[in-house]
Amino acid sequence: MLPTDISVVGLTSVKAILKLAFCFHYAVLDAREALEAAMSQLSNVTRNGDYSYYADIAHFMGGLQLPPPPRARLTGPVTRRRADHPRSPGAPWSPPGATT
Repeated sequence: MLPTDISVVGLTSVKAILKLAFCFHYAVLDAREALEAAMSQLSNVTRNGDYSYYADIAHFMGGLQLPPPPRARLTGPVTRRRADHPRSPGAPWSPPGATT
């Protein structure tokens, strides 16, 4: 079976293209449940970021809305730096210790 052969060989790009082809097939047939299942599989294949735009293409082909993008969170040194040096909204940034 083709999907099993692809998994054994480890061709992730081909696997993503195959899942996208399934999405196209189900979108043309207007098979919503099968399309959603194929899109879920496509999301799993592209979870690491490679070919993640295929999920956007699949949503477009199926006439579905894109999910909202993930919100970025600042962590680590950037968060601490911002907490140590608060500024009022609209004020220009200046390096720590600078005088105006």
